[in-house]
Amino acid sequence: DEAIRQALRDCLLGDLADYLFSVPSADTARVQEAHILAGHMLCDWIEQDWMLTESRIQDVALAASQLRTFAPEERIQVLPL
Repeated sequence: DEAIRQALRDCLLGDLADYLFSVPSADTARVQEAHILAGHMLCDWIEQDWMLTESRIQDVALAASQLRTFAPEERIQVLPL
């Protein structure tokens, strides 16, 4: 385990990445499982954010459709100074 930790500390990719997701394990299957889980979690977070955004857009569109429109004679005229 100490050799794995040292290898991760010395990893050059960690210096190049904005975010480093490392799995401290020598077991390839365990590392792959962790990366797959992280990928699924990331997709889920993006989908949840997208759904909230879509919901907000629909709320604004509904509110905009319910605004009262004014007849031309009811509109305020702005005159130049």
